[in-house]
Amino acid sequence: MSTPAPIICIGCIRSGTTILADTLRDAYRSSIDFDDLDFEARTFWQQFGCWMGSAKSGTYCKGATADDATPELKKRIAEYVANRTSTGKHIVSKCPHLANKTSFVRAMLPNAKIIHIIRDCHGTAASTKLVMQSALKADPHYEVPFHSYWPDCERPCWSVIPVDPDNLPNYAPRKRLGGLIKRPRLMPGCLEHADTKAFHQEHTDASRYYPGEGFARIPESWVRLNHMIVTDLRDTPDDMKMTIHYHDFCDDPRGVVSRIAEFGGVTDVDLQAVPEQMDSSTRNKWKKNLSEAEQKSVNDVLRKFSSMVEEIQATVPQPLAGVV
Repeated sequence: MSTPAPIICIGCIRSGTTILADTLRDAYRSSIDFDDLDFEARTFWQQFGCWMGSAKSGTYCKGATADDATPELKKRIAEYVANRTSTGKHIVSKCPHLANKTSFVRAMLPNAKIIHIIRDCHGTAASTKLVMQSALKADPHYEVPFHSYWPDCERPCWSVIPVDPDNLPNYAPRKRLGGLIKRPRLMPGCLEHADTKAFHQEHTDASRYYPGEGFARIPESWVRLNHMIVTDLRDTPDDMKMTIHYHDFCDDPRGVVSRIAEFGGVTDVDLQAVPEQMDSSTRNKWKKNLSEAEQKSVNDVLRKFSSMVEEIQATVPQPLAGVV
């Protein structure tokens, strides 16, 4: 029996890629990730030239296209995947940092099955806002404070910049053995973060930073990232791509897991490992977590990018809330 092709879950940040991939791996008993180092496979993709901007993997999340998939890289990744799956395991992975690299992924792994998960913009924006605020407060997950920056480029994704704790009056540094944490700890093989002062001197547009003046960049990122995925997958055969709505997955996770298994050629499936329904009690929590001004900002952005939003909506099985 042949090994199923890799299943790769992509989407913009806070859209449900993590819970989807975790649920698939719980149900698909022979599944593994690309590597064992990182739940988003950032360490894996950085081996093949990708810039994966996050607190644990460096500042910049640069875009990549099929033109960047050189014959040497294709050969290396094919050999790696063949070795990784040589014992009969098959790959299920997720990474929102691939949203501006989807055509690169398709070129590197032409047999991969791509799952694009989309969550309503308002819910995604509210969740992203809270995560970015948490990063600047340097909660235990982040260790040092981080600022997020939305770049002005053709294939943008969020840059993540460490902030000098001395400039944050309410920052309480965490202690570890050996003293206070002053610099972020990176995963093995990841790129160093940009120098904070130099970054801010080069990127002076305050409307592109959040927390700060750049809240509108959060719904803009929802539009731009999802639209890049849709555009990059436009010429991909239907049997190689699938789009699911986050709420469809939450309402019927077993049904979605079954459909993806059929789509991906996975037969070793344990549906009893999947809940009958995910918790939907927070579905409208964005109404509390977004102020009236922020809700208006989201609506204004959706209108501003209406043509892109229409293209995104055309790929989703059910209407996206807030999209007219």
